[in-house]
Amino acid sequence: MGKKSFEGVMSRIKQHLLRWYGQLIICVATGVILGLSVFAIAIQEGWAYFATLGLACGVILFLVLIILNRYKAEYSLTDIKIAPPGLGEVTFTVNKLYKQAAWKIFIECTTRIATQPLNQDSGILREALTSLHNLFTTVRSLLREISPTPLTTGWTVELLAVRLLNDELRPFLSKWHLKLTQHEKTSEETWVHEAAFRQELEDLRIRVIEYAKSFAEISGVEQIDGFFDKNINPDDKSKS
Repeated sequence: MGKKSFEGVMSRIKQHLLRWYGQLIICVATGVILGLSVFAIAIQEGWAYFATLGLACGVILFLVLIILNRYKAEYSLTDIKIAPPGLGEVTFTVNKLYKQAAWKIFIECTTRIATQPLNQDSGILREALTSLHNLFTTVRSLLREISPTPLTTGWTVELLAVRLLNDELRPFLSKWHLKLTQHEKTSEETWVHEAAFRQELEDLRIRVIEYAKSFAEISGVEQIDGFFDKNINPDDKSKS
């Protein structure tokens, strides 16, 4: 099993453990372990009884503290304020799991043609369209791996991701896939819509960058502009 597949499995397991049946399993397993522990202590005598009892209490307290700290770090929801494109400043409700999802979407956006300029004198249009389609598919798959954010009045990672898919990528792909396919079937060297395609692709790129920056803010990325501006020196903290 690859690392990506393993992370996907662990993510799904965590999501299941948060549901009622997952919590039931945890409670039953904890009850069995406690019952066996009590039995083991009960059969002791004298000083061994009290030593074992003290050790068991110490271990249980230690485990409870670890579980509470991990739960607080990974699952407790917090609010952050950012300004996604077209929304102004709004409040997002996130935790560690949703920050990780935002980070994955950010990386997918920043490593594809969606945020990289396509030179006017080079670049294969079909590859650009395919890259955008792959981005759409990947983001949708990432959303399937996470459960919906618990009831909240704020914005969420999945809402912003769906907005990116349905308001930006889907309209562009729906419009240009058919037109480009028809052109490819005619075997004409010059495509009459190429200039319009390139212009709309560039407009889309600028908007997707703004979405990517929002996902970066949610995930806690620093020096965000450095991912998009090659002239920014990572050592220059004033440009973060």
